[in-house]
Amino acid sequence: MQHHESAATSSENAGCNQQEFAAGTRVQLQNITSRPALNGKEAVIEAWDAASKRYLVRLEDGDQLRVRPRCIHRRVDATLFVQAESFVQPGAPAAPEVTETC
Repeated sequence: MQHHESAATSSENAGCNQQEFAAGTRVQLQNITSRPALNGKEAVIEAWDAASKRYLVRLEDGDQLRVRPRCIHRRVDATLFVQAESFVQPGAPAAPEVTETC
C-alpha cells in the first residue's frame, strides 16, 4: 500500500469545499490538478488530518492519500431515485400509501 502526502497543490487552497465527511463516507475525487488521473476515482474517507487540513482517503486499490476538501465530493448512487420524499431503487415496489388517523 502506497501512502502519498498530497494529491493537491498549494494553489488549490482557495474555494475549499466546507462540507464535512465522516470516516467511512464514499466519495469521488475531482478537480485535482497535480494528479489528474485521480479525478473521477472513488475513495473512502479514513480520517481528517488537521495538521495538513486534508482528508486521508483510501482508494479502491488500497492506496492512501491526503486530499484537500475542495477536491472531494460525496458519491451519488445513480441507481437511487426520490419517490414520495424517500429514496427507492429502480424496479423496487412502490411504498404503500400511509394514511394518518387521529
